[in-house]
Amino acid sequence: MLSSLVVANAPGLPGRAPGKFVEVTQDRRAHDWQAGGITVRFSGCGPRPRDVEGGTVTISARATTPVTFPADCAITMSTLVGIGPLVHGKYGVVVQRFTGGNHCCHDVFGLLRDKGRFRKVAFGSFDGVPADWPKDQTGDGIADFVFRDDAFLYQFSSYAGSYPPPRIMTIRGRTAIDISAHPAFHRLFAADLASVRKACVASTADTAGACAAYAADAARLGRFAQVWPQVLKAVDMRIAHPTGCDRPRSPFAACHTDYAAGLKAFLVKRGYLR
Repeated sequence: MLSSLVVANAPGLPGRAPGKFVEVTQDRRAHDWQAGGITVRFSGCGPRPRDVEGGTVTISARATTPVTFPADCAITMSTLVGIGPLVHGKYGVVVQRFTGGNHCCHDVFGLLRDKGRFRKVAFGSFDGVPADWPKDQTGDGIADFVFRDDAFLYQFSSYAGSYPPPRIMTIRGRTAIDISAHPAFHRLFAADLASVRKACVASTADTAGACAAYAADAARLGRFAQVWPQVLKAVDMRIAHPTGCDRPRSPFAACHTDYAAGLKAFLVKRGYLR
């Protein structure tokens, strides 16, 4: 949880290259740095190697109320902080905190200076490795964050058999929005389509998860009708179905025991198809 903490900017702090993430708890010692008029200060971990609590990160800037949040000092609980341009060249902060648990998660949020305060923009929690520093790819001057659509995990196959497509988000006003359908990201979906195609159409293993991503990528590229027959041919419809139908509550508005119907409903719900 973010809270206010009055901290003065110290002169002569070391600088860091903007647009780079720093794992603040890596060496456990207190340290701070600045870039673009914004200061990041890590309080340090406890004195004993097994101390995992007590570390905090404070973000401050001139004429702006600072904020602070905990940084877990456990070896597996990384906290990454970066400073760089986010909106029309204005510097902000991006934080990625590992929340723990099997296959999960990095909680991601941004901090933007706004009328003497840091405004938090929450992007959500994402599985896998931390995201790279966001860059403007649409030409509107606002950084674009490239994640993965974790809604695909476990939906049609096991975790290992799931292939989440790209998911791109950006900042609009005070919120984060999904802009994956923007034409600027066709190259990302084209690359992902090429990488999952073999796992879908040329594999003898469980193809349901790969084919779900293959269909989703194709939908983003306007090629859904072209690849849909390949999906139907590649997936064994006798055994494949949305995994949510094994439980009393389905992830869909209505439970589809048929894989084809379930996948189409899922793609509509996630905005891949209309």
